[in-house]
Amino acid sequence: MELIIGGAYQGKLRYVRKKFNLNDEEILFCNEQNPEGKRAVCGFHLLVRQWLVDGLIPLEETRKISAEIIICDEIGNGIVPMDSFERQWREECGRCCTALAKKADTVTRIFCSLPTKIKG
Repeated sequence: MELIIGGAYQGKLRYVRKKFNLNDEEILFCNEQNPEGKRAVCGFHLLVRQWLVDGLIPLEETRKISAEIIICDEIGNGIVPMDSFERQWREECGRCCTALAKKADTVTRIFCSLPTKIKG
């Protein structure tokens, strides 16, 4: 499994489409709920948010994902939100990404469309 992280609009999806030769049918986008049968998950941070809204435990749901590529925006940087749900979302997303990074063969950070391999 490969975890792709980076800020919003940094070229993560473009990088994944090119590297793995993926089309949209092979990618789970954040507006979908079922990652089954998809090679990649795009917008993992939004999936974590939806799991929280639905009352699910994100770390348990993360363990169920079988996709080979996970794309996640880095949301833990910057000013800590005053809203408790927003803080919880950031914390849960960080925990899930930590678990994914531990399991991943490769972790790549994309910044200005440039990949930097962090693990693997």
